[in-house]
Amino acid sequence: MKKYTGSFQEKLKISVINRLIILIGAGVILLAVGMVMAVLVTHSKNARDNGSFYEERFHKIYRDGSAFLRGEALQNLCLGILLYEKDTSALPYLIYEFNATSPVNAKLVLNDKERNILFNSYSEQEWDLYKNVFNKAICANAFLVPYDRIYSSVYYFKGEYSSYVMSKPVYYQGRTIGYINLYFDGSDWEQYLSEAEYEGIITDTRGRVIFSSRQSFITGINKFVISSPNPIVYINGRRYWCNRRFLNEENVIIYSLIYYPKNNPLIITAFVIIAIIGFSWYRLAKNMMDAMAKSNASSINHLLSEIKIISQGNSEHRIRINTEDEFSIVGVHINQMLDNIHELNEKNTELLRINNITEINHLTAQINPHFLYNTLEIIRNLLVFDNRKADNLIIKLTQILRYSINSSRKYVYLEEDMAYIRDYLDIQKTRFEENLHFDINIDEECNKCIIPKLLLQPIICICHP
Repeated sequence: MKKYTGSFQEKLKISVINRLIILIGAGVILLAVGMVMAVLVTHSKNARDNGSFYEERFHKIYRDGSAFLRGEALQNLCLGILLYEKDTSALPYLIYEFNATSPVNAKLVLNDKERNILFNSYSEQEWDLYKNVFNKAICANAFLVPYDRIYSSVYYFKGEYSSYVMSKPVYYQGRTIGYINLYFDGSDWEQYLSEAEYEGIITDTRGRVIFSSRQSFITGINKFVISSPNPIVYINGRRYWCNRRFLNEENVIIYSLIYYPKNNPLIITAFVIIAIIGFSWYRLAKNMMDAMAKSNASSINHLLSEIKIISQGNSEHRIRINTEDEFSIVGVHINQMLDNIHELNEKNTELLRINNITEINHLTAQINPHFLYNTLEIIRNLLVFDNRKADNLIIKLTQILRYSINSSRKYVYLEEDMAYIRDYLDIQKTRFEENLHFDINIDEECNKCIIPKLLLQPIICICHP
């Protein structure tokens, strides 16, 4: 018998408390993870949106500059100048028209194939030796780009701003005869990108800064490089969420930066609030659980006391419980079960009695007294005239009696039942001699068929001559 290990009420409390702790713990963890994920998702979205703003603004400058450099008016005029068919007097007007529509002003420098300057929209004070050397290098690099492609670079010598440079070779009969270099003024980028909500940096693929929303981001000689692929980066000891965009056609990288401090006091405050909420949930749920456990335990205790009366031998007792809940229904079903068991016991007792009588009658019917008397009479006569045949007949009669009386098996193989039939017919043949003839033809495959025992015996009829 299983040992009693405690009341239902206590077990219910322990079970509910364990589940309650797991539920509240999971809720607190999910809430904390949700808060962290919300912050991460928000920062990631803001960084993407901010990056999209910088990308869209920069792409407009690049698209407008490319269209201007490839434009038919500029190309035809520069071609004429390089072929000494036109002068440079119309170039300032074209530059003026471009700057009138471009949010970032540009300067134009036209060079021949030897990289000598034929036109320069810079003033003498703005143009210096270093810029002249850089301009020649731009022409040399532009010469190497595929046909009709635009070469871009970044010019920086000193001061606060750099210039984004776009260079387009001029071709005549498949040969490069000059270069058009367009310098975008770095001082205009700040005004153009001032509507950005967050910080941003635009560099070329070598890390040279085209624009930076903060001068403090720039390190070395106009450089900004972040080697870490992680979205969280540290710049000058400050933590940022970084979104990177690589613009292949423009050969630039856009960094969108969202200030992302650790906010330890805020995190601690949030977790304290979560802990208070979790404890409040626990207390409320525990009070509800105690009330439910007490109510259910009262009904179960009453039901248990009623069942004990029955288990002690009072089979006539019926459960009386009026709690008007599921336990009352359980009591009704137990009473119905007890009534059914009592009724089944009475029926089984009667069936056992009838079955015993039936089996006795069946055994009696199996062994026909006339057959037994006749067979014994034949054996008595054979003992006088033919002892050998009498012995054989006794063996067959013994086999018939043993097979008939054995009630341990209700189903047998056909070949077993046919062995009984053959013994029976052999005895009858000894009795009736030539007056009895029989043939048995059964396919071998049928011998292993399972049939009720003595199924064929009743259909065998021995007729007297």
